[in-house]
Amino acid sequence: MSKRVTVAVVAIGGYGSGYVRTLLEPENREIAEIVAAVDPTPERCPYLDEFKALTVPICATMEEYVAKASAPADLVVISSPIHAHAPQTIAALEHGSNVLCEKPMCATVQEADAVIAARDRAGKFVSIGYQGSFTSATHALKADVRSGVLGKPVRLRTLCLWARTERYYTRNNWAGMRKTPDGAWVLDSPANNAMSHSLHHMFYLLGDRANTSARPARVVAELYRANAITNFDTCAIRAFTDTDVEVLFVASHAVEDRNTTEHIFEFERATVTRGAEHGEIVATFTDGRTKTYPDAAEHYRHPGKLLDAIERVRTGKPDVCGPEAARAQTLVINAAADACPDITTFPSTMIVVTGEAGDRLTHVVGLEAMLRRCFDEGKLPSQTGFDWAKAGREVDLTNYTHFPGGKP
Repeated sequence: MSKRVTVAVVAIGGYGSGYVRTLLEPENREIAEIVAAVDPTPERCPYLDEFKALTVPICATMEEYVAKASAPADLVVISSPIHAHAPQTIAALEHGSNVLCEKPMCATVQEADAVIAARDRAGKFVSIGYQGSFTSATHALKADVRSGVLGKPVRLRTLCLWARTERYYTRNNWAGMRKTPDGAWVLDSPANNAMSHSLHHMFYLLGDRANTSARPARVVAELYRANAITNFDTCAIRAFTDTDVEVLFVASHAVEDRNTTEHIFEFERATVTRGAEHGEIVATFTDGRTKTYPDAAEHYRHPGKLLDAIERVRTGKPDVCGPEAARAQTLVINAAADACPDITTFPSTMIVVTGEAGDRLTHVVGLEAMLRRCFDEGKLPSQTGFDWAKAGREVDLTNYTHFPGGKP
């Protein structure tokens, strides 16, 4: 393909503005052209003047865009709210476009399967924007996992501690909620939004092919909250893949710590660690050798996955992270919700609110240390003896096709 790839951008404010910025960079204008935008509140986009200068039409809804577009865009980039991902992806596919959809792919496994079916009918591709899946370091590490260089995988653990204030939870009407005000599943949480890529990443590394994820077979979860929300802001989720590899994810927004992400991936012949979100990934082998997996940091967020999608339109290159790969994270989120239908609220004596009005932080005293203990020891909170902890039930995902409950 020699012509520029035509791109429609859905949601141009917030996170979506990063895609707009990347597309507007001079070197990228040579390979891609923004032909439409979809956003009911476009005034939130910091690049609105550039849209006007380029005479890019801006529609309020996908329906309006489909009705007015003279031809389908080669690529539709979607950064809308979680509950809009699946219907907008399907609408774009049915209109004849390929899709890059932000993570997570959707809220429920039945939506994930509907996306896969729509993609197959359309004969187009769908790429899910888990940024870590598009980096050179991940590809190199995954190649070593698949080839057995590190030995058989044993247990993968991740700890995420990212404080979020009331500004985060009041930025829209679905943040921290199980359902939207009109009843759509959103299941917004650390594990299904800000930190979802860290949960996905572990299953992705264990996938038996370059572009697949391992399938979770069973999940047990403990879900907690300190904020006034309907879903959880703190979780400990243990899953086992269908090859019986343990995956442990411990995360919270109800902490004072704002930037901790740590990985410990244990294999028979090596342990892989990453001490910070953009730190080096290092494998330490049982014989004392080490191997570092360098990364191109400039491709970590928007550029990597966007440029990959554009290149895929142009050349037909294989996908990196499609809906089948992303489905593992959705399965775990659904199972966790089924494991703990009633979120446990931290005792009021442990909850502290600090900061200025409008940006106050609700956090749990000492929670960082307690969750780090869970991470270090490979335990769920209820297994450590914390008196606030409550165990969830185990959910079998063998024939899980519908949320809630596993079956329609």
